[in-house]
Amino acid sequence: MVGRVNLSFDQRQSLYNLQQITRLTEQANRRLTTSQRLHSPVDGVTDYFVSEQLGETISLLRSRQSDINQGISALEAPIDGIEGARAFLKSAQGLLISARSNALRDDSTGDSALVQGTQQFSELIRSFILVAKDSSYLGLELLTSTDQRLRVRYSEEIEQRLEVQGRDLFNSVTDVQIGGLFSGNGIRTGVAGRVFSITTDSNRIILSNFLAPVVDGGVRFSFTGFSSFKDSLDFADAIDESIKTALSRLETHERFFATNISILQSRLLFSRSFTETLTDARYTITSVDSNEEAVTLSALQTRNNLAISSLDLLGDRHQQLLRLLQ
Repeated sequence: MVGRVNLSFDQRQSLYNLQQITRLTEQANRRLTTSQRLHSPVDGVTDYFVSEQLGETISLLRSRQSDINQGISALEAPIDGIEGARAFLKSAQGLLISARSNALRDDSTGDSALVQGTQQFSELIRSFILVAKDSSYLGLELLTSTDQRLRVRYSEEIEQRLEVQGRDLFNSVTDVQIGGLFSGNGIRTGVAGRVFSITTDSNRIILSNFLAPVVDGGVRFSFTGFSSFKDSLDFADAIDESIKTALSRLETHERFFATNISILQSRLLFSRSFTETLTDARYTITSVDSNEEAVTLSALQTRNNLAISSLDLLGDRHQQLLRLLQ
């Protein structure tokens, strides 16, 4: 039977010191390897949990920054659509100028030019509508529906967010705030209710009449094309005014989206700066001084060697005493 090994007080103390030195050496190695001072609450309860809280806040802010970037892209899409729509409307204005000149000609060439101009005008308006519809972002259409809303959370707080309501450029309601590029415009003195409007039916583009305007003592006309200009150039003037008003309203909508982009960009700049501040604060709490840790590790290794030597010396002394007793 193996007898019990009895250790002296000095031996037990030396073994305990050796265990502590080993633990501290492992800790120093881990800190040097990871450049982190805190790995568990044992390394410092208060600092550890402060660091964890800062880490969660930093992670959330970075997630918000991603949301803000997506929001900026979603608002840039309708601005691109507005720029495209503006280009088509200005081209349509050029056709109107040409159509006015051709309407004054009393020959077949002028008539043919009016028919061709009507087709080109219709295609430009069709393209104008389609570019507005196509400027969606991940299914979000901010130029063709007031039911569409962009919501961007930019802070830790749930209620702090930006909400942008969509516009409907083709809405017939006389309310510029919801879109209505051609709603309630084109009115001219002496030409009652002359309003140029555009609607869509499936894939067909419809250039509607001027709400049966009254011209020349009760004679009513409907817009069927540039050939109507031969009866009265007031039609050309009304269309031109409608397009000018639409261009002005496009600028209003563009400023609306650009203002919201500016808000998000400012918030993104603040969020990035604040994230850097929190990251630096967390780094100050968790980081280690490599030189200091290297010195500590060297000292621990020296202490470890001394502790082992002390155990060896104690063991030798006990053996010598046993030999004397024999």
